[in-house]
Amino acid sequence: MNKHIGLFIPATVSLLPVSAQSQTAKDIEGCWSLTSFVIERKGGDRIEPFGPKPIGQYIYTADRHATIFHIRPDLPAGVSGDPKSATDPIVQTYTAYFGPYTLEGKTLTVNVGNGVTRGDWRNSKRINTIEKVTPTELVLVNEPPNLKVTASLVRCSAR
Repeated sequence: MNKHIGLFIPATVSLLPVSAQSQTAKDIEGCWSLTSFVIERKGGDRIEPFGPKPIGQYIYTADRHATIFHIRPDLPAGVSGDPKSATDPIVQTYTAYFGPYTLEGKTLTVNVGNGVTRGDWRNSKRINTIEKVTPTELVLVNEPPNLKVTASLVRCSAR
């Protein structure tokens, strides 16, 4: 009977979240579906810029490239997506970027070149902290001044 207990404990421990330790690229590698995207202001305001049921994917490849996009699912029919139109709903409610990424401890950095929908993010670094990662869940946090931005995701195959 003791043989079975010895086999059970390591298997159980491996199912626990690895948020208390440094992550490896293997922990995040693959496709993740966005389930929540929340911006909280230090004063307490909370907004969901892509709505309560956002659409999006974060893809991290084995060769350290990332592709990230967020879309509001309730866009009206017939929007043009014209980037010259600051009032076009798709311009206001869709973000995407890609580039090589690095992972140091819990800090995940995507080096964005010109592959981004926001001009102010061009040639920048999108830096997030991995707050939680399990085989099926990923929570990323970014804390620019006076804000906390939280993206919650599940493995694409888990949705």
